This record gives sequence, C-alpha cells and structure tokens, in this order.
Amino acid sequence: MAELYAWASYMNPLMEHAYVTSSAGHRWPCFGGTDRGRPIGSGLGHPEVAQCLSLPDSEAGINYGLTGVCHQAANRILWPAKVLVSQARSYNLSVMIYGAYGTPNETAERKWRERIGQCSAAQDKSASQISFTWDGDNPPAVPSADQEYAEKLIRLHLQAGERGPVELLARETALLIDYRLPGTGSQLVRTVQDIQRELLAEKETLDKVLLRKHVGGEKYAAEVNDLINQELAQFLELLGAQYYEQLFGLKPGERCDLVVPEIAAESFR
Repeated sequence: MAELYAWASYMNPLMEHAYVTSSAGHRWPCFGGTDRGRPIGSGLGHPEVAQCLSLPDSEAGINYGLTGVCHQAANRILWPAKVLVSQARSYNLSVMIYGAYGTPNETAERKWRERIGQCSAAQDKSASQISFTWDGDNPPAVPSADQEYAEKLIRLHLQAGERGPVELLARETALLIDYRLPGTGSQLVRTVQDIQRELLAEKETLDKVLLRKHVGGEKYAAEVNDLINQELAQFLELLGAQYYEQLFGLKPGERCDLVVPEIAAESFR
C-alpha cells in the first residue's frame, strides 16, 4: 500500500491539468506534466494496481479527446485509492462530456471494467478486494467539500452492474448537479441531461469522422471545442449566470477549450 496523490496544475485561468503521484515514487503525467501542481486529494491504494491501470504511458486506456482528457486518465489511476480529481478547474465540464472515468459507450465501459479486473488480479486477494469494495469506514482522503460527492460517485460505479453506460452517465450528471447546485430540482436535472445527450450525439458524429481518418487530431479538437462552447450557451440560457458559474466555473462569454489541439494531434498522428 502507498499514498496516491491527486494534483492539479495551471493551464490557463479556466483550466487545470490533473496528474497523479505516489509515496512510492511513481509519477503519472496523464497527457501532461507532473510539476508545479497543487494537491487536491489523496488516499491509500496499491501502486502496482495504479501502475497497471495507467498503461500505456499513464494514459490509462483513454483516447485523448475521444474518450476523455487528463481528468479521466487521472481518475482511473486513482481508482485503487477511491479518489477523484474533482477539485481541478474545468473538471465539471469535463465529466459532463466524458464522465468520471471516460466516455461511457458500451465498448469503452466494458474495456474499463475488464482493465480493473485484470489489474486487480495481478495482486493478492486483499488487493483485489480493495479495488472493488469500500466499507465506508475509512473514506478517501479528499477535500471535505468533495467527500460526499466522491463517495456517491464511486459507489455508483461500484454498483453499476448491468446498468447501461448512457444511464450511468445520466446518473453521474444528476449527482454532479445535486452536489454543485443543491436544491435546484429534478426538472432542471432532466433538462441538463437533454442538452448533454444532444451534445454527445453531435460529438459522436465528429468522433466517427476522426476514426475514419478524414480529419486529424488538431482539427478534431478544434471542432469538439467549438461544439462544447456552442452547447455551453444552451446551459447558460437554462441555468442563468449564477448557477452556470457554480456548475462550470465559467462566467458568461468565457470560452473553455477543453481539448488541447496539440495533444490531440500527437495522439492521432
């Protein structure tokens, strides 16, 4: 066992890069660097399981921009410690699109569950139990403001069972809104989920064009960022300026280019 640390480092005033380190000396860049970060959470976990989950190259099975960004890769690596990088700026926007652990389509979700099982199997029985269960008596060492949200989110994934990926993401979104915008009501949650589904359907079209190699990673990133910012305008109209800023950390008119074109270009050469 070792301490796994979640970090967030400055990218621009609206975004932070997330990465992971361990007390055993591991450093997982998650598509970026591993320095100048601020600590945003920690918890005990098996570093060998984290290392296995991180492969290849600390990307943790995430296809950059397609199935996630640094936040999803970091959350996957932190799975043994049951910690999230939810304090990183732009995290809420990220999980609205990709979920906490990567885009929840059938194939990606199956591969993620298989990865957890394979990496846990490399450890003894106790390590495997730590990877799949959490007794609630020793909550993860996340900032107190995020602890309840983290507990509910992780429990949702532990109990996912046969729940489909679309339903799983919808439940993730409901948890996020309940945490960031408590008391706003189920109708608002459903409307946010409707906008989310619209965004993901349009993104899926862009994904297919990328996978057919009709565009490169840089152009794909630009198109995804344009789509995200178009949909943010709908969220702003629905939520109003105050709730919009509470949820996304953005003021009206601020543009957040979540997918870094240079990283996407390198990932899809």
